[in-house]
Amino acid sequence: MKPDLSKPFITVLITVLICGFAMFKSEANPRQKILFNFDWKFHRGEVKNGYIADFNDSAWRTLHLPHDWSIEDIPGTNSPIDSAAIGGINTGYYVGGTSWYRKTFEVAKDWSGKKLSVYFEGVYMNSEVWLNGQHLGNHPYGYTAFEYDITELVKTGEKNVIAVQVKNEGRNSRWYSGSGIYRHVWLNVTEPVCVKTWGVSITTPEVSKERATVNIQTQIKNETSENRSLQVVTRILKGSGIEIAKTQSSQQMNAATELSEIQSVQIESPELWSTENPNLYTAVIEIQDEKGKLLDLVEETFGIRSIEFSVEKGFLLNGVPTLLKGGCMHHDNGPLGAAAYDRAEERRVELMKASGFNAI
Repeated sequence: MKPDLSKPFITVLITVLICGFAMFKSEANPRQKILFNFDWKFHRGEVKNGYIADFNDSAWRTLHLPHDWSIEDIPGTNSPIDSAAIGGINTGYYVGGTSWYRKTFEVAKDWSGKKLSVYFEGVYMNSEVWLNGQHLGNHPYGYTAFEYDITELVKTGEKNVIAVQVKNEGRNSRWYSGSGIYRHVWLNVTEPVCVKTWGVSITTPEVSKERATVNIQTQIKNETSENRSLQVVTRILKGSGIEIAKTQSSQQMNAATELSEIQSVQIESPELWSTENPNLYTAVIEIQDEKGKLLDLVEETFGIRSIEFSVEKGFLLNGVPTLLKGGCMHHDNGPLGAAAYDRAEERRVELMKASGFNAI
């Protein structure tokens, strides 16, 4: 009886395919998005020269983001509430003030030639940011994301220090706002030719049950000193991951410039987004050079739906009259304060939906 070699062959084949797929994924993602939440030093209160790189922060508290200091007990007390708080009853007598965050980190030597940026999803409020003692900028507003390019200031293979001063002072809210770096922080690493941050816009100008038009606008920047020939390849995936549409275009891009590429695809029999069935698609956008080498890859999820307001029928979603059942939801998570933990945010939406809401 001959031995059955099919099973070992299949096992080897699967192993090769898995390893090959893993290798492909590693090679195919020049963009890195690294969570920057861990091992920050924190000091509640003002300090002098807290931005200096060699400032001694060894006595400061170590914590992980997201963080809200206003929900924590005031130092020397067993309560976060102070009847003399500037915000008074509007902010529930919680206390803001000024505080500092610092983080020491290293950058790999093989990132030389890459573009690096630090991305803050939200800091409440009036933040000042420094890297290695150099001022990066100020972001006054507490509810929007912001980003700083740190390519020229970061030291590869050495220790770097980022310092953030946060000021929540004065009468600036009529609800609990929290204080601090209350959302995620990311370190982004890209090639000098890449898609800009917030650089993808997707619209669905024509929608029906039979077909939908999807327009994808991609903003690309070339931060090199050379002209580049580029290919912009966009694939549309269903929620299951199956590719259902693809478009590709060429662009000649001058050195140190930006451009906006607009592409359009048709989706047959689209799965429409609604509050009952929030179907989503994914646009996978690749930037390639003239030889097909991948320079950048970004993914954006979107829904296909139409919205309309009618005097006779009110608000229509996908042509269907829809009553908006909304609630005014502030951004804090009760005893967690304003710290935006992913699961807490998901749970709030689940509770709202389970209670019959379809809008916020």
